[in-house]
Amino acid sequence: MTCPECEYQRGERAGMWIDNGADRKHAERVGAKERCSEHQEKEPKMKDWDLMPFGKYENEHMYNVPAGYLHYLWTSGLRNQVETSEVAEYIHRSIPALKEEDANLNWE
Repeated sequence: MTCPECEYQRGERAGMWIDNGADRKHAERVGAKERCSEHQEKEPKMKDWDLMPFGKYENEHMYNVPAGYLHYLWTSGLRNQVETSEVAEYIHRSIPALKEEDANLNWE
């Protein structure tokens, strides 16, 4: 369950992205990952507006990288690199939102 502050931030963040032209799916994905300071263990290494550093979607904002491609990277070995890879940490933190984006993908 999300605290009221987290829920407020999620809604505000998603609304900001929609106001700036993002479609609702991406805006909700972005907003879902934002947490209040009480629930945020540490500052994420990579954020939604950072650029993908490699691969097919290199130089795309992370929020524009499809869930299917992030799933491919995750299942191809990034799941074992959460502590050392910024992209792996981003995917790990984003799995709940990515599951909502594409429920057919198995993240286990």
